Amino acid sequence: YYILQKKTYSTVMQKFRHCFNQSNRLLSQATQSRHITTSLARLNSKYSANRLAGLRPSVWVEFTQLVAKHNPVSNLGQGFPDFDPPKFLLESLERTARDPAAHQYPLSRGHMPLLQAIARFYSPLYKRELEPNQNVAISNGAYGSLFSISQAFVNPGDEVIIIEPFYDCYINQVMLGGGHLKFVPLRATKDNPKNSQDWSIDPNELEKAFSNKTKLLVINNPNNPLGKVYSKHELKMVADLCQKFDTICVSDEVYEFNTFDGLPHERMATLDGMWQRTLTTHSAGKIFSVTGWKTGWTIGPKELLDDISTIHSSSLYCTVRPTQIALSEGFQRETSLADDKSRSYIEELRNYLQDRRDQLCSGLDSVGIVPITPSGTYFLMGNMDNYVTAFPAGKFGSGTRDYQMARWMYEVVGVGVIPPTAFYSEPHSHLGEKFLRFSFSRTPESIDRAIAAIKKFSH
Repeated sequence: YYILQKKTYSTVMQKFRHCFNQSNRLLSQATQSRHITTSLARLNSKYSANRLAGLRPSVWVEFTQLVAKHNPVSNLGQGFPDFDPPKFLLESLERTARDPAAHQYPLSRGHMPLLQAIARFYSPLYKRELEPNQNVAISNGAYGSLFSISQAFVNPGDEVIIIEPFYDCYINQVMLGGGHLKFVPLRATKDNPKNSQDWSIDPNELEKAFSNKTKLLVINNPNNPLGKVYSKHELKMVADLCQKFDTICVSDEVYEFNTFDGLPHERMATLDGMWQRTLTTHSAGKIFSVTGWKTGWTIGPKELLDDISTIHSSSLYCTVRPTQIALSEGFQRETSLADDKSRSYIEELRNYLQDRRDQLCSGLDSVGIVPITPSGTYFLMGNMDNYVTAFPAGKFGSGTRDYQMARWMYEVVGVGVIPPTAFYSEPHSHLGEKFLRFSFSRTPESIDRAIAAIKKFSH
């Protein structure tokens, strides 16, 4: 109305802020909606940028604080290993730390020895010869890679399809670019699913989400938090639509080597016609159990990576050099063991995590929580319906049922978990409400402590 009346920009924005603040107060009283009240409150500062309006709060802020506050007997919440990284990688970092030259800026796109090591390691997996300075770009974790992608390609009004459940940073990064979000959920194909492979994308629902405005599609394979590993047939369905609508596919494959029971990891970029329109993100933290090193990379065609590198060099500029040097030696070691999997850390970690998955699934099942056995990642969803029949709803804050259950788990049971609706859009949050997410990137002792604590409250 104010714009139509040709009011000045300052008048329009003043009214805009007034309306938002008034809506914030009313909605806070009426609904106590965690997604609405927290995001609208971001405009309470007179200095706040308008693009902060509507951003979802990070689930990690609240639940990291709960860990510090309640000190649970076992924290199966955040996805970081509580065991040591590989010894050879730590020794490499120690040697690097003694080299004065290692502590200066690397190239913005990445330290060349790491770019070369990654290109050499991944070329057989991508079924093409990767050029280090054209097809690989280092960033501050896969998180940084995803941010650079969204800022490099999303214009205001562009549509971005996100497959649910999703890693929570996807939506805020797209919104910061002015993109319009569309969500397509994985849906259970059975009444009482027990395995992550019992979920799939509805082909008709996916196709309806596409339009001539669709710029990106974001898919996480293997999927966090469900543990779903996509088959080549499923990926081809997505690929065909991306080609039909001239859409870039962002394939978040940070759990690429965490697949179990002999299930292969299929790569979107290797499908026919997909290399030139696929950007794949990777994570050293997931591969070598060094999440605190925050080193990731994107692999893709030069014409797309050049735009990503422009954003990276204009924001974060570069990634820590000493860790890049150590990781280059780690990848050189793994490449040399391509024909000797028995000594490969990647294979060692895969086997270890599969054992921990089985341990946690068995333990949860024994106390009345139905585990959805994951085929990949190091997370699983536990169906809480039978376990929390006497759960005191309404006594542990506001929000969806899983958020309240998760707080209860921290405060009363003494076990850290994450509410899965953090990985869903509002319209589809009901798909995750009866579950909690558990991490099994832990020692056997940590999992045993968690099960013992949970058992005390089982019915």
